[in-house]
Amino acid sequence: MRELIDRSILAIKNPLIIFCAIAVLLCAWLPPLDGPAEAQIDNGLKRALVTYGSARALHALVSAAQGTSLTAAPMGVGTTLTVGQVLAPVAEMLKQFSDLMLLVCVSFGIQKILIAVGGFWVVSLSLSMVTVAWAYRFWRKLPQLAWLNKALIVLLLVRFAVPVTILATDIVYQGVLSPTYTESQNAIEAVSKDTDKPDANVTSDTPEDANADAPGMLERLKEWAKKKIATPNQKFENLKTTVSQAFKHMIQLMAIFVIQTIIMPLLFLLALYSAIKAMLGAPALNPVGRSDVIET
Repeated sequence: MRELIDRSILAIKNPLIIFCAIAVLLCAWLPPLDGPAEAQIDNGLKRALVTYGSARALHALVSAAQGTSLTAAPMGVGTTLTVGQVLAPVAEMLKQFSDLMLLVCVSFGIQKILIAVGGFWVVSLSLSMVTVAWAYRFWRKLPQLAWLNKALIVLLLVRFAVPVTILATDIVYQGVLSPTYTESQNAIEAVSKDTDKPDANVTSDTPEDANADAPGMLERLKEWAKKKIATPNQKFENLKTTVSQAFKHMIQLMAIFVIQTIIMPLLFLLALYSAIKAMLGAPALNPVGRSDVIET
């Protein structure tokens, strides 16, 4: 019974492997995956650049406000208050966000270069030669060579790993991550457009009613100082609150791009490697279903 099952598996698996070998030969020279993969890289790079631009615009706005100082000269005595320092935590968060988005843009560029490397004719020629040698030994039921299996796995990954993982990742992005990205990106752009830039320097003169001989002079000076300081402080607090509300969307965008450029490609690469290794794990099945591989 076991032998009958093994023969049935053999009858299905052998034609399947030969078909896969022919498909590899065709795809090595006729790149049906490279074009769509490059298009998805371009789309991802555009999204990353838009997000990076929004992050840089917000960071520039907050950095300019952070350096704002309030200069007052009551009774002819000058004093400077760095009220913009309240925005320091916000500026730091925006800097880290923009730095991460720059790395994401670089990652997309690297992926495009890897596709070009995998499509180089030397890689395609090497893959074709190794595939033909491997298929010949499989068809003749000769024991496979370990180095030939390893060379075939490496060349398959070099040629197809990047486009396959990119296309698979894009399917996940379009089905799961795209709505969240659109919502978060729109929120970041809205904050960048609606936030007003505070004046770089707010200067006030001695109050007109500041008369040293007038009764209640100290009280009037206190009231004057409160009015002059409260206005820019309130403006910066409003700016901090507005930008801080976008932190949730920044974190979501960072998570989306990390998943799209690191986590999902690695998972699909591991799955592709496991599938290739499993298919080549029994390359030359004899009538009873054993694999013959010569270690050299």
